[in-house]
Amino acid sequence: MLVDCGIGPGPVAYFPGLAGRLEAALHEHAATLAEIDLVVFTHLHLDHLGWAPYLPNAAFAVAEAEWAHWAEGGDAAGKAHHVAAFRASLLPLAARVRRLPANGEAAAGIVLLPAPGHTPGHCGVLVADRLLIAGDLWHNPAQVAEPTWCHRADHNPAQAVATRRALGRRALLERWVVGAGHFETPFGRVTAGGFEPAGEPVG
Repeated sequence: MLVDCGIGPGPVAYFPGLAGRLEAALHEHAATLAEIDLVVFTHLHLDHLGWAPYLPNAAFAVAEAEWAHWAEGGDAAGKAHHVAAFRASLLPLAARVRRLPANGEAAAGIVLLPAPGHTPGHCGVLVADRLLIAGDLWHNPAQVAEPTWCHRADHNPAQAVATRRALGRRALLERWVVGAGHFETPFGRVTAGGFEPAGEPVG
């Protein structure tokens, strides 16, 4: 299982010079793209769905609100590069996409936790009530301590702020391990002072 699937093998015009390493990373662990059988999306921006067409045996799961936003929103759903990526990478695979309700389970113990604001149907992926894969809830560790600081890509900044406050508080109180893919050190915990990174995934 994957949570999100990066920018793809590249090249990607919006990210010149960057290419995804998923295939190579799997090879380092004696695995292949064909072995991935489930991808759970936090949201459907281009840097989260690029490998989807290269996963021949994968099913996909996404919040129904997120799917509806991109599938029904037309050109107004988001920036042109995100709309184009959705149409090219995921829309042709619609028959393999399960649309889940709020707090729906993608698999046993894998819950799509509503976290709107960055996109309308953005979710965190809560694993076994212990690990929150946060998607783009935070783009920088500073936002954990300063939740009012927004990324330019937040669709609804006020809602994104409210979500960061609410889920940051839950992560602190429930002692979740947090994984935030845009952080230099992506795993750690929310503390009273912000984000405490860990060198390796905790627990």
